[in-house]
Amino acid sequence: MNPDEELKALSTLGVELTRRGFLKYEERGHIPQAHRGGGGPGGAFAIYPPGTTEETYAAWALMHGEYGQDREREVFGGKMPKISPQAISFIRMILIMEIRKGDYPEHVSEDDQKRLSVLSKRGNIVKKGAFEFEWILGGFDAEPWLKKKWVDAFLYASKKLKRD
Repeated sequence: MNPDEELKALSTLGVELTRRGFLKYEERGHIPQAHRGGGGPGGAFAIYPPGTTEETYAAWALMHGEYGQDREREVFGGKMPKISPQAISFIRMILIMEIRKGDYPEHVSEDDQKRLSVLSKRGNIVKKGAFEFEWILGGFDAEPWLKKKWVDAFLYASKKLKRD
């Protein structure tokens, strides 16, 4: 899909982004890079691979605290903690590498594995910038929790968009 089609699909999920905001997701490594071309009679174009809408939604939901179950949200007063853009890029990179090897999070059903398999087709992942994370927070290992939340948001969007 082109950027305008992506933005329209995102609006059906309740996500209103500007074109520039959407491109920021690509720059940060939250979504795959578009195939770009142009200069000919039709002008420039950008086409995003399948699953980009779902990846954008997952990143948006984590950055805005719009994820998790109702019972989890109650603990935090209605919204979940906002996750940093760097952490989201890192979690996405880890998930793509694991899914390429066939390692799906254990809470994911076989049907949902098919939905997530689109990630195994992503091009090479390039980590932009150096960043480190302290994954152990007061004895809590944050990596599996963040991966689960990212996957859950991706699957929510995929099911809402009725994509298989």
